[in-house]
Amino acid sequence: MPTPFSETVKAKIVTEARKWIGTHVMHRGRTLGIGVDCLGVVLDAGVSAGVLTLPPMMSGKLVSYGLLPNPKSMKAAIAQHFVSISENDMDDGDIGFFSVAGAGHPMHLAVMATLNGRRTMIHADSHTKKRVVVEVGYAAQWPAWLDSWWRYPGATA
Repeated sequence: MPTPFSETVKAKIVTEARKWIGTHVMHRGRTLGIGVDCLGVVLDAGVSAGVLTLPPMMSGKLVSYGLLPNPKSMKAAIAQHFVSISENDMDDGDIGFFSVAGAGHPMHLAVMATLNGRRTMIHADSHTKKRVVVEVGYAAQWPAWLDSWWRYPGATA
């Protein structure tokens, strides 16, 4: 079982992810207020909260994926940089890896949070007309679309 992380660390991750709310969804985007994709939200929240360190050589590799990510290589990259956790261990600040409407395979990431006592997820929503980063309830289809849970490596110490 991974080591639980502090309320302060969880709050920092969620606060950093929430900064992106309202930013337009843009494939491979990494600019707050301009455009970001699901990976960009996850990476920035972790780096800004101090729980994820990416070597400089990684920055180019983390934007060199196709319009439709390869699910196997995406999961392998996630496994290389994050810590797998069980659903029972999932908490605010953890990352969900999801299939999305009709895709049939995982290719979407979200930072988990709590708002007004209910479980939410912060993600780049490219499946609605708004196409912005949102915080939505972790309900309806999302639990069925879940592939796996992950934790930032610096959050497990």
